[in-house]
Amino acid sequence: MSKVKPSSQPSHQSVAKGIQKGIQNSVAKGEFCLEGRFAGFAAGKKSPFKYLCLETAEGAYQIKLKKTLQLMLFRYLAVGDWVRAVGKQTLDKETGEPKLKAREVLKIVQPSASLLPFPTAAAETPRQQPKQKKAKVLICQKSACRKRGSKAVCQALEAALGDAGLDQSVSIKLTGCMDRCKAGPNVVVMPDKARYTRVTPKQVSTLVNQHFSPDEASQ
Repeated sequence: MSKVKPSSQPSHQSVAKGIQKGIQNSVAKGEFCLEGRFAGFAAGKKSPFKYLCLETAEGAYQIKLKKTLQLMLFRYLAVGDWVRAVGKQTLDKETGEPKLKAREVLKIVQPSASLLPFPTAAAETPRQQPKQKKAKVLICQKSACRKRGSKAVCQALEAALGDAGLDQSVSIKLTGCMDRCKAGPNVVVMPDKARYTRVTPKQVSTLVNQHFSPDEASQ
Protein backbone atom coordinates (compact mmCIF):
# COMPACT_ATOMS: atom_id res chain seq x y z
CA MET A 1 0.00 0.00 0.00
CA SER A 2 1.49 3.32 -1.01
CA LYS A 3 1.39 6.35 1.24
CA VAL A 4 -0.64 9.35 0.17
CA LYS A 5 1.71 12.27 -0.40
CA PRO A 6 0.66 15.58 1.15
CA SER A 7 -0.52 18.17 -1.30
CA SER A 8 2.17 20.57 -2.47
CA GLN A 9 -0.37 23.36 -2.88
CA PRO A 10 -0.22 26.08 -0.22
CA SER A 11 -3.04 26.26 2.31
CA HIS A 12 -5.52 29.13 2.44
CA GLN A 13 -3.88 30.25 5.71
CA SER A 14 -0.40 30.46 4.21
CA VAL A 15 -1.77 32.32 1.18
CA ALA A 16 -3.49 34.82 3.48
CA LYS A 17 -0.28 35.33 5.46
CA GLY A 18 1.63 35.89 2.24
CA ILE A 19 -0.85 38.48 1.04
CA GLN A 20 -0.76 40.26 4.43
CA LYS A 21 3.04 40.29 4.43
CA GLY A 22 3.07 41.69 0.91
CA ILE A 23 0.72 44.50 1.92
CA GLN A 24 2.87 45.33 4.97
CA ASN A 25 6.01 45.44 2.83
CA SER A 26 4.31 47.72 0.32
CA VAL A 27 3.48 50.32 2.99
CA ALA A 28 6.67 49.81 4.96
CA LYS A 29 8.75 51.71 2.43
CA GLY A 30 7.69 54.86 0.63
CA GLU A 31 7.89 58.60 0.42
CA PHE A 32 6.23 61.04 2.80
CA CYS A 33 5.44 64.73 2.56
CA LEU A 34 4.26 66.53 5.69
CA GLU A 35 3.45 70.17 6.34
CA GLY A 36 2.98 71.77 9.74
CA ARG A 37 4.48 73.95 12.44
CA PHE A 38 8.02 73.43 13.70
CA ALA A 39 7.85 72.59 17.42
CA GLY A 40 11.57 72.25 18.23
CA PHE A 41 14.17 69.51 18.20
CA ALA A 42 14.44 66.22 20.04
CA ALA A 43 17.83 64.86 21.05
CA GLY A 44 19.39 61.58 19.99
CA LYS A 45 22.31 59.70 21.51
CA LYS A 46 24.95 61.83 19.77
CA SER A 47 23.16 65.03 18.76
CA PRO A 48 20.71 67.45 20.42
CA PHE A 49 19.16 68.08 17.00
CA LYS A 50 18.64 64.45 15.88
CA TYR A 51 14.88 64.77 15.33
CA LEU A 52 12.66 67.54 14.04
CA CYS A 53 9.34 67.83 15.91
CA LEU A 54 6.47 68.73 13.60
CA GLU A 55 2.86 69.54 14.57
CA THR A 56 0.48 68.75 11.70
CA ALA A 57 -3.27 68.49 11.18
CA GLU A 58 -2.99 64.71 11.63
CA GLY A 59 -0.91 64.89 14.82
CA ALA A 60 2.65 65.27 16.06
CA TYR A 61 5.62 63.65 14.32
CA GLN A 62 9.31 63.20 15.09
CA ILE A 63 11.33 63.15 11.88
CA LYS A 64 14.94 61.95 11.86
CA LEU A 65 17.44 64.40 10.37
CA LYS A 66 20.68 63.58 8.61
CA LYS A 67 23.80 65.35 9.87
CA THR A 68 23.94 67.83 7.00
CA LEU A 69 20.46 69.11 7.92
CA GLN A 70 20.80 69.30 11.70
CA LEU A 71 22.99 72.37 12.22
CA MET A 72 21.58 74.14 9.17
CA LEU A 73 18.01 73.84 10.50
CA PHE A 74 19.09 74.80 14.03
CA ARG A 75 20.20 78.19 12.66
CA TYR A 76 17.41 78.46 10.10
CA LEU A 77 14.19 77.56 11.91
CA ALA A 78 12.30 79.17 14.77
CA VAL A 79 9.54 77.50 16.77
CA GLY A 80 6.19 78.17 15.08
CA ASP A 81 7.56 78.34 11.53
CA TRP A 82 5.56 76.55 8.86
CA VAL A 83 7.70 73.89 7.20
CA ARG A 84 7.41 71.09 4.66
CA ALA A 85 9.36 67.87 5.28
CA VAL A 86 9.94 65.36 2.49
CA GLY A 87 11.71 62.04 2.82
CA LYS A 88 11.57 58.29 3.23
CA GLN A 89 9.16 56.31 5.39
CA THR A 90 9.91 52.84 6.74
CA LEU A 91 8.09 50.57 9.16
CA ASP A 92 9.55 49.56 12.51
CA LYS A 93 9.51 45.75 12.51
CA GLU A 94 9.15 45.54 16.29
CA THR A 95 6.50 48.18 16.99
CA GLY A 96 4.83 48.47 13.59
CA GLU A 97 5.09 52.24 13.84
CA PRO A 98 6.26 54.32 10.85
CA LYS A 99 9.77 55.78 10.98
CA LEU A 100 10.40 59.00 9.08
CA LYS A 101 13.75 60.28 7.79
CA ALA A 102 13.87 63.66 6.06
CA ARG A 103 15.59 64.20 2.75
CA GLU A 104 14.80 67.91 2.74
CA VAL A 105 13.07 70.40 5.01
CA LEU A 106 11.81 73.71 3.62
CA LYS A 107 10.31 76.75 5.29
CA ILE A 108 7.00 77.68 3.64
CA VAL A 109 4.96 80.88 3.73
CA GLN A 110 1.64 79.14 4.29
CA PRO A 111 0.44 75.53 4.34
CA SER A 112 -0.69 73.82 1.18
CA ALA A 113 -4.48 73.56 0.94
CA SER A 114 -4.24 69.97 -0.27
CA LEU A 115 -2.26 68.78 2.74
CA LEU A 116 -3.91 70.97 5.38
CA PRO A 117 -7.56 71.29 4.34
CA PHE A 118 -8.67 73.36 7.30
CA PRO A 119 -8.62 77.16 7.76
CA THR A 120 -5.30 78.44 9.07
CA ALA A 121 -6.93 80.80 11.56
CA ALA A 122 -8.98 77.99 13.11
CA ALA A 123 -5.87 75.82 13.45
CA GLU A 124 -3.82 78.54 15.09
CA THR A 125 -6.36 79.46 17.77
CA PRO A 126 -6.00 76.35 19.99
CA ARG A 127 -2.23 76.27 19.49
CA GLN A 128 -1.89 79.64 21.19
CA GLN A 129 -3.35 78.33 24.45
CA PRO A 130 -0.23 76.52 25.82
CA LYS A 131 1.83 79.71 25.41
CA GLN A 132 -0.17 81.30 28.19
CA LYS A 133 1.96 79.29 30.60
CA LYS A 134 5.04 81.12 31.81
CA ALA A 135 8.10 80.14 29.84
CA LYS A 136 11.09 78.73 31.67
CA VAL A 137 14.44 77.09 31.02
CA LEU A 138 15.51 74.06 33.04
CA ILE A 139 19.25 73.59 33.60
CA CYS A 140 20.71 70.48 35.24
CA GLN A 141 22.98 71.30 38.19
CA LYS A 142 24.15 67.84 39.21
CA SER A 143 27.89 67.32 39.57
CA ALA A 144 28.45 65.78 36.10
CA CYS A 145 26.79 68.70 34.34
CA ARG A 146 28.49 71.25 36.58
CA LYS A 147 31.89 69.80 35.69
CA ARG A 148 30.99 70.24 32.03
CA GLY A 149 30.05 73.90 32.44
CA SER A 150 26.37 74.15 33.43
CA LYS A 151 27.14 77.07 35.76
CA ALA A 152 28.62 79.06 32.88
CA VAL A 153 25.61 78.17 30.74
CA CYS A 154 23.30 79.46 33.48
CA GLN A 155 25.21 82.74 33.70
CA ALA A 156 25.14 83.14 29.92
CA LEU A 157 21.38 82.47 29.92
CA GLU A 158 20.75 85.12 32.57
CA ALA A 159 22.71 87.65 30.50
CA ALA A 160 20.96 86.70 27.23
CA LEU A 161 17.49 86.99 28.76
CA GLY A 162 18.39 90.34 30.29
CA ASP A 163 19.71 91.69 26.98
CA ALA A 164 16.51 90.58 25.23
CA GLY A 165 14.27 92.09 27.93
CA LEU A 166 12.94 88.64 28.78
CA ASP A 167 14.26 88.31 32.34
CA GLN A 168 10.79 89.01 33.80
CA SER A 169 8.81 86.74 31.45
CA VAL A 170 11.18 83.76 31.23
CA SER A 171 12.42 82.09 34.40
CA ILE A 172 15.45 79.87 34.99
CA LYS A 173 15.03 76.73 37.07
CA LEU A 174 17.96 74.68 38.33
CA THR A 175 17.11 70.97 38.40
CA GLY A 176 18.45 67.62 39.48
CA CYS A 177 19.75 64.89 37.20
CA MET A 178 18.17 64.55 33.73
CA ASP A 179 19.70 61.08 33.16
CA ARG A 180 22.10 62.20 30.44
CA CYS A 181 25.16 62.85 32.56
CA LYS A 182 27.75 62.09 29.88
CA ALA A 183 26.03 64.50 27.46
CA GLY A 184 25.90 67.51 29.81
CA PRO A 185 25.27 70.33 30.25
CA ASN A 186 21.59 69.43 29.77
CA VAL A 187 18.96 72.09 29.09
CA VAL A 188 15.18 71.85 28.55
CA VAL A 189 13.15 74.78 27.20
CA MET A 190 9.53 74.99 28.36
CA PRO A 191 6.73 75.01 27.35
CA ASP A 192 8.18 73.73 24.04
CA LYS A 193 9.71 70.71 25.85
CA ALA A 194 12.77 71.04 23.62
CA ARG A 195 15.74 69.22 25.10
CA TYR A 196 19.38 70.06 24.35
CA THR A 197 22.59 68.36 25.37
CA ARG A 198 26.23 69.49 25.44
CA VAL A 199 25.12 73.12 25.51
CA THR A 200 27.85 75.75 25.57
CA PRO A 201 27.59 79.41 26.68
CA LYS A 202 28.09 80.51 23.06
CA GLN A 203 24.92 78.64 21.99
CA VAL A 204 22.68 80.21 24.63
CA SER A 205 21.78 83.38 22.71
CA THR A 206 20.74 81.26 19.72
CA LEU A 207 18.48 79.15 21.93
CA VAL A 208 16.86 82.27 23.39
CA ASN A 209 16.22 83.75 19.93
CA GLN A 210 14.83 80.46 18.68
CA HIS A 211 12.33 79.83 21.48
CA PHE A 212 11.33 83.27 22.80
CA SER A 213 10.03 86.18 20.76
CA PRO A 214 10.42 89.87 21.75
CA ASP A 215 6.63 90.01 22.18
CA GLU A 216 6.93 87.87 25.31
CA ALA A 217 8.96 90.59 26.99
CA SER A 218 5.88 92.84 27.12
CA GLN A 219 3.60 90.19 28.60
